[in-house]
Amino acid sequence: MKKSKFSKFSKLSLKDLSRGVIMTVGTTIVGLCSTSVVSGVFPAVTDFINMGKVGLLSGAVYLIKNFLTNSKGEFLKIEKDGQANIG
Repeated sequence: MKKSKFSKFSKLSLKDLSRGVIMTVGTTIVGLCSTSVVSGVFPAVTDFINMGKVGLLSGAVYLIKNFLTNSKGEFLKIEKDGQANIG
């Protein structure tokens, strides 16, 4: 049986969570670097706070997308074998 790279519909795996953390940290770092390159100065504390919020939001959206995707990579589709646990 071929192992799926996606978790089942309405489930999150540790791999999903670790990728969500990578997405959050990566978005925050890229946002801070782009801000400092454009402005030419080191980001202020408010910039760190704002980019942290953007990073958390991007990670949350990534996890929601994975939560609503089935093991075949289909968005908002219940498993064909009827084994999806909704709720």
